[in-house]
Amino acid sequence: MNKHLDDGQLRAALDGELNSEELKHFESCDYCQMQQNTIQLQTQQTANKLAFLSTAAKDPALSPAAAWHRFNQQKLTQKEIPMLKKLIAIPLVRYGLPILLALTLVFAFPSARALASELLNLFRVQQVQVVPVDFTGLSS
Repeated sequence: MNKHLDDGQLRAALDGELNSEELKHFESCDYCQMQQNTIQLQTQQTANKLAFLSTAAKDPALSPAAAWHRFNQQKLTQKEIPMLKKLIAIPLVRYGLPILLALTLVFAFPSARALASELLNLFRVQQVQVVPVDFTGLSS
């Protein structure tokens, strides 16, 4: 067999599941053994990085009573966020309410209302004038 083993066959060699012909080639081929060592190293590195997901090593099985007790302790020590802080966390309330309050205070005074009225009167249309436009001379 002059063809090297592929990754699937090398993984099977790690599990001890190669047939006799492939096993003979593997034992005599340095390249395949080197490839298998690389795969084994990558597998070990990946297992080490994912080891934190395994709860069996850290925490043996808890009885239901112990789990309930732990849950209650975590719940009791958890800080509660006040409703006012939750309300202020909303951007519309955080920025809109002070602006609305400032506008209300400004327009509560008669001088500010008069100023606003004059400003708005500048934009009101008092008279409409029709202007005739002659387009005949525009082409030349």
